[in-house]
Amino acid sequence: MSTDWLPTKEQDLVDLVKQWSVTLADTAKQTAFGWAPEDCTAVLGKITDFTDARAGYQADKTPEKRLDKDEAVEAVKEAMRGFANSSIRFNKKMSDAEKLALGIHPKDSTHSPKPKPAEHVAFVLRVDAQGHAVWADYRIAEGAGRGKGPYHGVEIRLWVLPLAESAPVGAEHPGWRSEVDTATPWHHDFAEAEVGMRLHVTMRWENPSVGKGEDPESSKGPWCAVQSVVIA
Repeated sequence: MSTDWLPTKEQDLVDLVKQWSVTLADTAKQTAFGWAPEDCTAVLGKITDFTDARAGYQADKTPEKRLDKDEAVEAVKEAMRGFANSSIRFNKKMSDAEKLALGIHPKDSTHSPKPKPAEHVAFVLRVDAQGHAVWADYRIAEGAGRGKGPYHGVEIRLWVLPLAESAPVGAEHPGWRSEVDTATPWHHDFAEAEVGMRLHVTMRWENPSVGKGEDPESSKGPWCAVQSVVIA
């Protein structure tokens, strides 16, 4: 989909250049907005060329007239884009409404906040015996898709313990190691000394921007149940 602010439909372009013609020819507005009269005149000339070429094609729809019109369309668009960038878009003397009347939408300086994670992470552990690695495919619990949805990524806490030791209770114990992953699957390579030991893993969703300047935990979701697998 095109993101060009100039209309793709010819009639919409005609309507817009009419507004430009009135505004750019207004000497009071030229003074108020700090526009150079010669720059306005140059754009107005391209607008006239376009409207004349269009009228000529409507009166005599030959291939030559069509080519003239198409060339005039490109020329007037180029002139309008240049003037918009140099004299409208960042012009502090113009209000947002005045810019919008000329087709220039004010840049949105706000960002929609990412939601605080509410769902649990569903994940499945896989062992790579040849590489001494463990992989985890993760997604939103009870979600229809396989992706992370609106969330930035997952925080993973992992703990390697001897087989005889019981699994840790809860995710707040200082013995956990913590990692962040933003694209499933997560994987971790283990040292040979850890082969034969049991890996315990828990995850939660996070959106860091939610908690910026606030309690860091406000950007975190709930921890899911701890899963375990023997490192091969």
